[in-house]
Amino acid sequence: MVSSKHDMKTLAEQARDGVVTQQMKAVAKAENIDIAVLLERIAKGSVVIMSRGESSVGIGKGLSTKVNANIGTSSLKIAPGCGILPPGRESRG
Repeated sequence: MVSSKHDMKTLAEQARDGVVTQQMKAVAKAENIDIAVLLERIAKGSVVIMSRGESSVGIGKGLSTKVNANIGTSSLKIAPGCGILPPGRESRG
């Protein structure tokens, strides 16, 4: 793989240099926002882009709200008014 001079810069540094990356293009398209506006907000730090593999998500000013929820199982139970109870304890109401 051949490295370019942009490989070692952050997205914020590239935005300040006026460089538009694939991640920025993807976020601009997904968020329906002008690339120049997105570039400015990344450069100022009011927008960040999180990437994992081929997927990029923009978070920040003027972008849609993202919700991350991990709903799983837990051995803890929450008893109304009593707080969290350890496994095996039942609420005595």
